[in-house]
Amino acid sequence: MEEKYRQRELITPARMIFVFRLGAGECHKKLTGVCSLERARPDRTKDNGEESDYDFCPKLLKSLTSGNFPVRIARKMPVDIIQYKCGHWQFNDGQHRTCIAKRKNLSFEAELSTSSTKLCDACTGKDSETAEVW
Repeated sequence: MEEKYRQRELITPARMIFVFRLGAGECHKKLTGVCSLERARPDRTKDNGEESDYDFCPKLLKSLTSGNFPVRIARKMPVDIIQYKCGHWQFNDGQHRTCIAKRKNLSFEAELSTSSTKLCDACTGKDSETAEVW
């Protein structure tokens, strides 16, 4: 991967297009058809102790917006994304935080890099069944 730059920047995910790769074990919406952040009433019928549990994203949202998200974790494992030639962003880390921020129009710092020579996996057709672009 050719990286033009790598730096930390404040981003607003609602203004960006990402390639998400969250499966049914990682995403309540993939598991049930409705995002837990969009539900009027909790649905814990399919909870299995994983990231797809109803409470996972609402709790993460609360920690991100209340300032209680551990700074130590944010520094050790920042949202890490790369922008490809097609303009789409893909993740090295931070899909849940970015999905929440995109849905709730939040901004945060992320590690950014670019590739001026390659297309993202969605545009090349790699793993097109699991990749969701939005």
